[in-house]
Amino acid sequence: MTDEAPLAAAWKKLRDRARKTMLKGAWAENIMSGARSRAASHYYTTEAKRLADTGVALMGGTDWIKYQLD
Repeated sequence: MTDEAPLAAAWKKLRDRARKTMLKGAWAENIMSGARSRAASHYYTTEAKRLADTGVALMGGTDWIKYQLD
């Protein structure tokens, strides 16, 4: 958060440029309960996809959440 409009505009421009280079869409799974949920707006890089394809487990904000990328 900032009160400086130029800084906020610069951040939004940088964020939008980064999004254009990323892939989108994943499943989030709670590994304790087995529940799955679609995370259609989950962004990730091609390197994250490559790592997932080689067997690296993509964990979420807690140890209980695992992502499966599209």
